[in-house]
Amino acid sequence: MPELSVCLTRDWDGLPVGSPLRCSLACEAGALVFRAARAMQPRLHPTARAGAFTPGLWEYDVAELFLAPEHRACYAELNLSPNGAWWGCVFTAPRQRAAHLELPEGCAAIGCVGAQGWSAELRVPWAGLRALGIEPERCRWAVAGVLRRADGSLRYQCSAPHGDIPPDFHRPDAWPLAALPS
Repeated sequence: MPELSVCLTRDWDGLPVGSPLRCSLACEAGALVFRAARAMQPRLHPTARAGAFTPGLWEYDVAELFLAPEHRACYAELNLSPNGAWWGCVFTAPRQRAAHLELPEGCAAIGCVGAQGWSAELRVPWAGLRALGIEPERCRWAVAGVLRRADGSLRYQCSAPHGDIPPDFHRPDAWPLAALPS
């Protein structure tokens, strides 16, 4: 089955990260499957529970997936915690939450944290993404990572080009246009 893989080896400032964040996208049984892994112990959100919808995940170690239709301003953001907790939202424009659009029902996540690091997976039904106008044959997408340092500060990573601006993943115009596995 086709898979799209990304390895984030540098942070937003171009500095190498000790342990890269590895992400992939695949289609399995009618769902887009977002997988993330890192060979390092994570810092978990204190209320994050495996498989549960949890706001505020981005304040700790998290992998993020952004998806947008080719010619529309709306987009979806999906956050995946190392333990399988997840959060998601639909936006009508950068950082403008949609009042009338919802994430697809049936999202499911799992995660595994061990001595050698972590891996997690989020399944999102393609039918629900298509209802948002996101087509696997041609859409905008990016993966990102937020890593919490021991001192509490955050380190950002993103697959999309970002230039010399402060960290901001919410820039659909900068995300590459591509075909995703379907």
